[in-house]
Amino acid sequence: MRSRSALALSCLALAACASTLGPALLDGAFSAIKKTFLGVATENYGDGYREDFDKVLSALTDVAKDRVQGQAEEETSSGEPAADTSASSSASSGSESTAGSSGSGSAGGASAEPALALEFALLKEVVVDGRSVPTPVADGETIYDRFGANGEGDNLKLSFRAAGECWVYVLSIDSTGWMRPLFPSSYSGETNPVKPHTTYEVPPGNVWATLDSYRGVEHVYLVASRTQRTELEAALTQFAARVRDVDSRRVLESRPKVELVADAARLSRGWDTARPSRIEGVTNSSGASFAVDTQLFAARGAGELVLTRWFKHE
Repeated sequence: MRSRSALALSCLALAACASTLGPALLDGAFSAIKKTFLGVATENYGDGYREDFDKVLSALTDVAKDRVQGQAEEETSSGEPAADTSASSSASSGSESTAGSSGSGSAGGASAEPALALEFALLKEVVVDGRSVPTPVADGETIYDRFGANGEGDNLKLSFRAAGECWVYVLSIDSTGWMRPLFPSSYSGETNPVKPHTTYEVPPGNVWATLDSYRGVEHVYLVASRTQRTELEAALTQFAARVRDVDSRRVLESRPKVELVADAARLSRGWDTARPSRIEGVTNSSGASFAVDTQLFAARGAGELVLTRWFKHE
């Protein structure tokens, strides 16, 4: 029997392209995200919500700037630019190509500490030969809620595993601008810093999440940092206590009209190496353990790591 969670996991997805960006372009990338989300967030949830939302994006900008600073320090110490081992994936086709073979960071000079490396997957349950199998979700894939003509809808969870101790923050933003912290949170039951080579699941164990009734393009942003990000934690705390109606008896057509984000808001990846990998210890709704295909992403040198995933919610 399929286990379901009352958690409305409103978002999620994996990279469209990776690039090396200077601080000005990173600011521009985050400004584009603000432009995408802040207008609809304000329209739907008010000015106070907008202010809290802006604090989160400002804290994310600081993380991305630290990534660029770490890369610049590496290039200065080595006397030459760090090698660019960018990886890209096609959001339109759901396929991904990889570059780089080690996932260990830059080839352009020694770094004082190893590069951040992390595997990250968005998963749905698929019935194969009568049993539930955790299956990777491609960027741009359509995921169904339980309120339409697609039966019970899809069960979802995300899973990640870091190569070394670090602080991980995962947040979702749905098409109405609604933001939720997913890790650390009451959903995950875990705290930072995360342990090396340990599989984390959100929700944990045999519990899986279902989508709420707010349809559109959904996103998840994951940040991995060597240090605790107190500003980001404080900003996300403002959203943890917010509650939104997800009444399953709701007639969608009777809901007051909300403004929606129509396009994927992809963030600068913050990673420079990606290669195929597998995460072990992912639990299906019956409690069985699986290994699932994913990618390992590594930040260059001393830089931080930022990943984006997205899907279409129908």
